[in-house]
Amino acid sequence: MCRLDYSPLGRKLETLDSGFAAYCGFIHIEAAHRNPIMLTMASYLYGEMKRKQHLTDNSMMVTSIERKREKNSSNAVRRWHLAVLLLRNPSLVMLRKSALAAKEDKKEKDMFEKKQRISVIEEMTHRPSLISESDFERMWQKKC
Repeated sequence: MCRLDYSPLGRKLETLDSGFAAYCGFIHIEAAHRNPIMLTMASYLYGEMKRKQHLTDNSMMVTSIERKREKNSSNAVRRWHLAVLLLRNPSLVMLRKSALAAKEDKKEKDMFEKKQRISVIEEMTHRPSLISESDFERMWQKKC
């Protein structure tokens, strides 16, 4: 049997032999993945994960109730921290999303009112035509 750790092309040309390079890479990967210490550790971690999943499946109802309590208490704590932060930094109140939205709504309302005022002024300053609308309608009906 020939030696597989040497390239058939010789030591000088083994870097050009892609098949030999692939074989050497495979040997290194196999050595890394067949390490007994690594295999023992992976087996232990996998067993622990499965054990925790089994415990979680059995106690799903209990943990769901506890999670709801934790969520409610964490929401309360978060709101309390927000209130304290806003009390200590009143300048941040105007940068909150609700304050910015209210400011934007006020701008839009002001623009709408301004446009209405402009249209009323334009109607008031609009020069009357030589023919009234009723006369124009009568002329139109006569033509048709």
